[in-house]
Amino acid sequence: VAASIYQNCSGKHAGMLALCAHRGWDTESYRDPGHPAQRLILEAVRGMCGVGESEVRLGGDGCGAPAFALGLPALAASFARLASGRGAPEDLSGAAERVRRAMRENPFMVAGSGRFDTRLMRGSPVLCKGGAEGVFAAGLLEGLGIAIKVSDGAGRAVEPAALSLLAGLGVRPLPAPDAVVADLHGAEVGSLEALL
Repeated sequence: VAASIYQNCSGKHAGMLALCAHRGWDTESYRDPGHPAQRLILEAVRGMCGVGESEVRLGGDGCGAPAFALGLPALAASFARLASGRGAPEDLSGAAERVRRAMRENPFMVAGSGRFDTRLMRGSPVLCKGGAEGVFAAGLLEGLGIAIKVSDGAGRAVEPAALSLLAGLGVRPLPAPDAVVADLHGAEVGSLEALL
């Protein structure tokens, strides 16, 4: 098992700990849902999604941090606000602008080598991020957002579904889909396509 510092959630935890250090909050219990850092994060999520506290369910991420469950319309709305800057809470608008610029200027840092998120942001005017269990969200500069959840949690359906939705919204250019299905020996045995 790799050291925690190399795992994909390490940046999120470093950010939470930096927030605690900046605010003078306890760092031992920073993952507790009642901790001031987690309450602040929840308020930011609620503000960007435009939902009340009762509309956000609390779960746990595999890395030990709280995870927030929302409906797809709220997730899509948050990405529309993030991508366009319109409708973001006033106290978050500056942070949203910095995040938007960082994601657009450094898509590799969002997802990494060869990942769909990286390819999509490099080749089109979309701000996006994939998530666990077949979740994907994207926002367009004109203020539209989409959110996808593959019901069985498999990620391979995300790319064709997202590309089909984005093409239907007139997004150009889009990257060529990575739709090849290969067997264990690398031989092509099929392909994926959206049937919308």
